[in-house]
Amino acid sequence: MCAQCGQAMAGDQRTLSDYVVGGHALVQANCLLPRDRGFYRSYFPKLS
Repeated sequence: MCAQCGQAMAGDQRTLSDYVVGGHALVQANCLLPRDRGFYRSYFPKLS
């Protein structure tokens, strides 16, 4: 959800934050529990 207007955000509007979270989890953690498993599995296949 957009913090300013409350509308749902499209996938392309949250891509940068998803990459930051996924990259951080890949380097600093041993797993990640996301809501959008398909995105993280396709872009971060080594992340459990």
